[in-house]
Amino acid sequence: MVRIFRHVFNKFFSVILFALLIGFSTPILYAGNVKPSVIVTTTAIESIVSEVAKDNLQVISLIPPDTCPGHFDLKPSDAIKLNSAELLLGHSFEKETFLKKIDGLIQKESALRIVAISVKGSWMVPDIYINAVDEITRILEEQFPQYAQDFESNAYRYKEQIKKESERLKTHAHKLNIDQINAVASNMQKDLLIWLGIKVIATYGRSDEISALELQRLIEQAKAYNACVVIDNLQSAGKAGKPIVDELGIAHLTLSNFPRAYRGKVSYLDTLKENVQQLFSIVEK
Repeated sequence: MVRIFRHVFNKFFSVILFALLIGFSTPILYAGNVKPSVIVTTTAIESIVSEVAKDNLQVISLIPPDTCPGHFDLKPSDAIKLNSAELLLGHSFEKETFLKKIDGLIQKESALRIVAISVKGSWMVPDIYINAVDEITRILEEQFPQYAQDFESNAYRYKEQIKKESERLKTHAHKLNIDQINAVASNMQKDLLIWLGIKVIATYGRSDEISALELQRLIEQAKAYNACVVIDNLQSAGKAGKPIVDELGIAHLTLSNFPRAYRGKVSYLDTLKENVQQLFSIVEK
């Protein structure tokens, strides 16, 4: 009887010990496989971090690509994401507004580091975007030095892709004599148009910023310079220039000022190509 009891006890003890070992070891193994997370405010930053970090980091974007950053409000669920991340990257223009809101949601014990990227201007312009790649790569290397070599090589390849595509688009624009296009445009799209060679003869803000007097001035300038297209900004609702189009009967395009998703992944290059192809369509008809 004692022998049977000992046998049962030993088997029971072995099972319990095995369960305890699995219970303690599983979280450790799981924790070792969890990627460090980086929160980004916009898809402009997301597109860079994703390409530079590849599979080394988990990237979480707060603001959808079709939304104006200045008109986005944080959700309660965003606070959980923020307090579990190690790094948050935003734009310098968000420093006194959106990033301040975020700072108010951070718990005292959180290790989250908030960094505002200093690169200004439209990131849809390849040269400016490449400057942003360099700055973000440096910040990622500082925060996650264990991946620094990967970040450096990934950034180099990515910048080469951008330079190659940029040269191709500029060459094609020159062949199409795109510098003969006169445009009235959203001030958010001005830099990209000038980079491509288009003449921007007048700019405007959001529709709620355009008075009747300002609208009349824009129409008169468009007539005086024979503007053939009005170019709106998607993130500004994409309709501010519609009254000018209706008055003059000229072409109307809406371009994106932030990278959008293609095949389930945010892509700067695909967004750039789509924007520029729309501009090419004006002279290719």
